[in-house]
Amino acid sequence: MNNSMLSDRIEKFILEMLGKQSTDEILLKRKDVADLLECAPSQVTYVINTRFSPDNPFVVESRRGSGGYIKISIKKDNKTSKYKKKEKSKTK
Repeated sequence: MNNSMLSDRIEKFILEMLGKQSTDEILLKRKDVADLLECAPSQVTYVINTRFSPDNPFVVESRRGSGGYIKISIKKDNKTSKYKKKEKSKTK
């Protein structure tokens, strides 16, 4: 499998998780996502750093270590609400 396809799968997974939440945020464990998608945790980190950046409508917080997590939130403004609706329609 080539890397861009894997990056696309990781991004799609995260966006689908965001779309399923009743709030505009998700809490993930890097290793759990990597295990689920059969990739390395560093690949999950790469996708989060490149596709879920502040340039996009996302806020990312993370904590490293065994109890670590990644929290991805959608910024609260009109522009980002349109983005979320657009992403939800792509996943259907």
